[in-house]
Amino acid sequence: MVAGGGAVLGLILGTLIAYSTHRLQPRGFRSLDVLASLPFGIPGIVIGLGFLWSYVYLPIYGTLWVLVCCYMARFLPYATETIGAQVVQLDRALEDVVPAVTWLLDALEPNDAFLSLEPAQRRQRANRSLDRLP
Repeated sequence: MVAGGGAVLGLILGTLIAYSTHRLQPRGFRSLDVLASLPFGIPGIVIGLGFLWSYVYLPIYGTLWVLVCCYMARFLPYATETIGAQVVQLDRALEDVVPAVTWLLDALEPNDAFLSLEPAQRRQRANRSLDRLP
Protein backbone atom coordinates (compact mmCIF):
# COMPACT_ATOMS: atom_id res chain seq x y z
CA MET A 1 0.00 0.00 0.00
CA VAL A 2 2.77 2.42 0.93
CA ALA A 3 4.92 1.46 -2.05
CA GLY A 4 1.92 1.71 -4.38
CA GLY A 5 1.01 5.15 -3.06
CA GLY A 6 4.59 6.29 -3.38
CA ALA A 7 4.73 4.93 -6.93
CA VAL A 8 1.54 6.71 -7.99
CA LEU A 9 2.58 10.02 -6.43
CA GLY A 10 6.08 9.63 -7.87
CA LEU A 11 4.62 8.95 -11.30
CA ILE A 12 2.48 12.07 -11.13
CA LEU A 13 5.43 14.17 -9.97
CA GLY A 14 7.70 12.56 -12.58
CA THR A 15 5.19 13.31 -15.33
CA LEU A 16 4.97 16.96 -14.31
CA ILE A 17 8.76 17.29 -14.15
CA ALA A 18 9.34 15.49 -17.46
CA TYR A 19 6.70 17.51 -19.29
CA SER A 20 7.95 20.81 -17.92
CA THR A 21 11.61 20.08 -18.64
CA HIS A 22 11.05 18.75 -22.16
CA ARG A 23 8.14 20.87 -23.42
CA LEU A 24 7.67 24.01 -21.36
CA GLN A 25 11.35 24.55 -20.55
CA PRO A 26 10.98 27.24 -17.87
CA ARG A 27 13.97 29.11 -16.54
CA GLY A 28 16.15 26.69 -14.61
CA PHE A 29 14.71 23.58 -16.26
CA ARG A 30 18.15 21.99 -16.55
CA SER A 31 18.66 22.31 -12.80
CA LEU A 32 15.27 20.68 -12.22
CA ASP A 33 16.23 17.83 -14.54
CA VAL A 34 19.54 17.33 -12.72
CA LEU A 35 17.80 17.36 -9.31
CA ALA A 36 15.26 14.80 -10.52
CA SER A 37 18.05 12.54 -11.82
CA LEU A 38 20.25 12.92 -8.74
CA PRO A 39 19.04 9.75 -6.96
CA PHE A 40 20.54 7.68 -9.81
CA GLY A 41 23.99 8.50 -8.50
CA ILE A 42 23.29 8.26 -4.78
CA PRO A 43 23.02 4.84 -3.10
CA GLY A 44 19.65 4.00 -1.56
CA ILE A 45 21.07 3.69 1.95
CA VAL A 46 22.43 7.24 1.77
CA ILE A 47 19.05 8.56 0.59
CA GLY A 48 17.35 6.67 3.42
CA LEU A 49 19.68 8.07 6.08
CA GLY A 50 19.30 11.55 4.64
CA PHE A 51 15.53 11.32 4.90
CA LEU A 52 15.79 9.86 8.38
CA TRP A 53 17.90 12.75 9.60
CA SER A 54 15.91 15.42 7.79
CA TYR A 55 12.48 14.26 9.01
CA VAL A 56 13.40 13.73 12.67
CA TYR A 57 12.21 17.21 13.65
CA LEU A 58 9.09 17.27 11.50
CA PRO A 59 5.65 16.12 12.67
CA ILE A 60 5.46 13.42 9.97
CA TYR A 61 8.40 11.54 11.53
CA GLY A 62 7.36 8.04 12.48
CA THR A 63 4.42 7.95 10.07
CA LEU A 64 3.95 6.17 6.79
CA TRP A 65 4.22 9.48 4.92
CA VAL A 66 7.98 9.42 5.46
CA LEU A 67 8.15 6.09 3.63
CA VAL A 68 5.99 7.45 0.81
CA CYS A 69 8.34 10.44 0.46
CA CYS A 70 11.35 8.11 0.46
CA TYR A 71 9.87 5.91 -2.24
CA MET A 72 9.08 8.96 -4.33
CA ALA A 73 12.59 10.36 -3.97
CA ARG A 74 14.30 7.03 -4.63
CA PHE A 75 12.34 6.12 -7.77
CA LEU A 76 11.62 9.58 -9.20
CA PRO A 77 14.46 9.39 -11.77
CA TYR A 78 12.97 6.25 -13.29
CA ALA A 79 9.66 8.02 -13.83
CA THR A 80 11.15 11.25 -15.18
CA GLU A 81 13.53 9.52 -17.59
CA THR A 82 10.94 7.06 -18.90
CA ILE A 83 8.20 9.64 -19.36
CA GLY A 84 10.68 12.23 -20.68
CA ALA A 85 11.67 9.83 -23.46
CA GLN A 86 8.00 9.44 -24.40
CA VAL A 87 7.34 13.20 -24.31
CA VAL A 88 10.25 13.84 -26.68
CA GLN A 89 8.80 11.38 -29.19
CA LEU A 90 5.37 13.02 -29.26
CA ASP A 91 4.84 15.59 -31.95
CA ARG A 92 3.80 19.05 -30.81
CA ALA A 93 0.96 18.97 -33.32
CA LEU A 94 -0.83 16.46 -31.09
CA GLU A 95 -0.95 19.07 -28.33
CA ASP A 96 -2.45 21.56 -30.77
CA VAL A 97 -5.28 19.13 -31.57
CA VAL A 98 -6.49 18.90 -27.98
CA PRO A 99 -8.73 22.03 -28.05
CA ALA A 100 -10.45 20.79 -31.23
CA VAL A 101 -11.05 17.35 -29.74
CA THR A 102 -12.50 18.78 -26.54
CA TRP A 103 -14.80 21.02 -28.59
CA LEU A 104 -15.93 17.97 -30.57
CA LEU A 105 -16.57 15.96 -27.42
CA ASP A 106 -18.57 18.84 -25.95
CA ALA A 107 -20.63 19.08 -29.13
CA LEU A 108 -21.36 15.36 -29.18
CA GLU A 109 -21.89 14.99 -25.45
CA PRO A 110 -25.26 13.41 -24.85
CA ASN A 111 -27.54 15.19 -22.44
CA ASP A 112 -30.90 14.17 -20.99
CA ALA A 113 -32.86 15.63 -23.91
CA PHE A 114 -30.59 13.79 -26.36
CA LEU A 115 -31.05 10.46 -24.58
CA SER A 116 -34.85 10.80 -24.63
CA LEU A 117 -34.85 10.90 -28.46
CA GLU A 118 -35.41 7.91 -30.69
CA PRO A 119 -32.26 6.36 -32.28
CA ALA A 120 -33.01 7.86 -35.73
CA GLN A 121 -33.40 11.31 -34.21
CA ARG A 122 -30.14 10.86 -32.30
CA ARG A 123 -28.22 10.04 -35.48
CA GLN A 124 -29.76 13.02 -37.27
CA ARG A 125 -28.84 15.37 -34.41
CA ALA A 126 -25.29 13.99 -34.20
CA ASN A 127 -24.84 14.42 -37.96
CA ARG A 128 -25.94 18.05 -37.69
CA SER A 129 -23.35 18.57 -34.94
CA LEU A 130 -20.68 17.05 -37.14
CA ASP A 131 -21.68 19.29 -40.06
CA ARG A 132 -20.98 22.34 -37.87
CA LEU A 133 -17.35 21.36 -37.31
CA PRO A 134 -14.84 23.98 -38.48
